[in-house]
Amino acid sequence: MARIKRHNKILDQLRIYVSKYGWTSYIEPRLVAKDGTLWKPDIIFRKEQRIALVDVTVRYEDNNMSLEKAWDEKRLKYSHLGSEIMELTGGSQLEHFGFVLGARGKWLGLNNTLFTFLGIKRYVICPAGIATYNLTDALSYYKYSATGNGYLYKFPTTSWRR
Repeated sequence: MARIKRHNKILDQLRIYVSKYGWTSYIEPRLVAKDGTLWKPDIIFRKEQRIALVDVTVRYEDNNMSLEKAWDEKRLKYSHLGSEIMELTGGSQLEHFGFVLGARGKWLGLNNTLFTFLGIKRYVICPAGIATYNLTDALSYYKYSATGNGYLYKFPTTSWRR
């Protein structure tokens, strides 16, 4: 149950943050594929004709590629629903994204591709609102580096590699 709460908290914070930039959100829409199967992606953002389908996950970083693999899995999971998503939203420029956080707070650099697509500057996003739900209380005061070098900083000086 705690994993679901953490997932939903991250999803909610992502929705709140992105909505400040004028994006409409569709939370867990029910989509029926051509074969009749039901699919519920986490969230779809739409602004004008642009659509971003986002699937959130929190994964344990058990090797160097586990988060990258999870991002790619999540990005591809709903790729067969393009026409259904465009019909739901009325948009025409669809992109699929994973949104992956490590179980111990690691920020995956590939998450920045979502914010680039949404037109949100990389240094403005993240951890204070989103990733902190993924960290223990003792490690919850992070911010993403404004320098764009891909590190998370713990106040005041301890750095953690992404």
